[in-house]
Order: sequence, then structure tokens, then C-alpha cells
Amino acid sequence: MIKARNVSNQIIYLPVLNIHLIPNVEVDLTSRFDVSLISMEEVLTKEVSKGNVIINDGIKDLGIREALELLSNKMVIPSIISPTGKLIVHNSPKPFGYYFQVSGTSDDPSNIYDVGNGNPFILQHDGSNEPKIFYYDFNVIENRTWIQNAVIMFKNCNGERLTVDVVPYTVSWEYAEGTPYYMLESGLIVPSSNGNINILSNLEEYRGGLVYMVEGEDKKRAPSFFDAEWDPLMNRFVNIIPKPEGDGRYNIFGKEIVLYRIINSVTLFGDGIIDTKSNDSFEIGHNIRIRTQIEQNENSNNWFISGLVTIHRKKTS
Repeated sequence: MIKARNVSNQIIYLPVLNIHLIPNVEVDLTSRFDVSLISMEEVLTKEVSKGNVIINDGIKDLGIREALELLSNKMVIPSIISPTGKLIVHNSPKPFGYYFQVSGTSDDPSNIYDVGNGNPFILQHDGSNEPKIFYYDFNVIENRTWIQNAVIMFKNCNGERLTVDVVPYTVSWEYAEGTPYYMLESGLIVPSSNGNINILSNLEEYRGGLVYMVEGEDKKRAPSFFDAEWDPLMNRFVNIIPKPEGDGRYNIFGKEIVLYRIINSVTLFGDGIIDTKSNDSFEIGHNIRIRTQIEQNENSNNWFISGLVTIHRKKTS
């Protein structure tokens, strides 16, 4: 048995388990999670080693050394053996403890807890031949989410070009001198002792503008110049601090930039299907958006595009 008790005065978020350890509340981890999932929770080990989390083995509270030894001994992903004695191996991009879902909609970005009630993945001609841009948002701060692949279906197309990008939310700002924020030409905002803008958005709010930069498979993340903690009781960010060395977890953007291009200017003719088939998946960070852009031409008329995504998440409804 492994019980964890937060003895600090701050809420501790365990991202792999997707739970918050509330101060002075004991949580029985092994009654809720498989040891193979707990084994991935590096934040737990880190907080135990710092003395912020006490581990109980079901009999007594353990010291730091004993707790780390218990976690080390317990955290073994079991091998699965077939009746004939063969090792069974299953490759999947889906993280342990998460569900597979096919969705034709995004989430409502104004509701932290909403799942699947956002914009439908439907695009269609509206009589104008100007470029069309559509945004899709997912609520991931309380419901970590990975996208594996997408299927796009189109009809009556006549040379329209489709581009799908991953972009950040942006903040409202104004030019000013001597501020704590400096906006680079790219649109990235960094801490400064002699900045050039004021941020008008409230960064404490859910959609205030803090963009979470997820770690890659190599456990590294892009340089991130701010850090913050999410308070699930108040539903807002607290302890927002600058990280001028780029060792934070969040960034702030004053201009919309392309962080990752999924589909690059694919020309569509007639009716068809695009299946992005992938054995990999990528995690969506907080305040990351999916932007779909349709470039039209003088022959564009009555086209229709719909889509669906394969996602992995804890809460599916």
C-alpha cells in the first residue's frame, strides 16, 4: 500500500496521475492507480525527496529514505506472460490510465470542466472567397489530453488549400516603457527589467494567456520564461513568477505564432478523405489551440469539410 500526504502549504499537482494533493489530506494511491502508472510520476518522487510529501506504507509514516526505497521497489511495470510462456508486448501511444476517444468536436473554452461541447469540426463555404480561419480548443488543465491522428473528409472542393496549425492563445497588451515585460519581434514575451509593453490581460485567469509548454519524450521542453501554479479550488493561477533563464513551464505570447504545423497547404479537389495515420501522439498544453485555415480561389463554391480526431484523455464526457 502506498499512501501520500501533502505536508506543505501548497497544492501539489501530479500530472501523470492527474490529481492534486491537497495540504494535510492523505490519498491512497494504490487503491486508485496501477503501480505501472505511479511509476511514471516523477513529481511524486521529487516532492517526497524535498520532504513535501509523506509516504505511508499502510502501517506507519516513512522517512524520506524509506519512502524512496518503497517507491523504487514497488514501481515495477509487470510483464504479461501468455499461457504458452511468451512475453506479451503491446505498443500504444496511449498513456497508462487514459481512454481512447474519437471526437468530432472540441471543448467549450469558457468552461474549465467541459468535454466535447465546443466547436464541431465542420467547415463550409459561406459565399465569400476570402481565407477562412477556424479555432478549436481543448480543456486540458483538469483533463490532460493527447491527439494521435485526424481524419478529414471533403466534398465539392476545387483547389482549396488546407493548413492546420498548433498555435497559442495571446494576451492583450499595449506599448509602454520600463515595464517587466519585453515582447520580441516573434511575439514571445519575456521577463525584463526594461520592458516595452504592459500586459492588459489578467494572467491569473483560466484563459488569461499563460501557455503551458509540454515536455517532449526526451523530458525536455522549449525555453519557458514564466512559472505558475494552478489552484483547482479557486480555478485560477497563483504564484506567477518570471523565469529569465528559460527554465519555467509557461510562456506568454503577444502575437499568434505557429508552434507546430500538422497539415501544410494541402490542395483539395473533388471529394475525398485525408487520414493522417500516426503511431505517435502529442500532448496539448494549456492554452494551446488548433487553427484550421482554408485558402480559397475564384472557383471556390459550395465546398464542405468535416473532420474527427483520435484523442487520449481521462474524462471523455
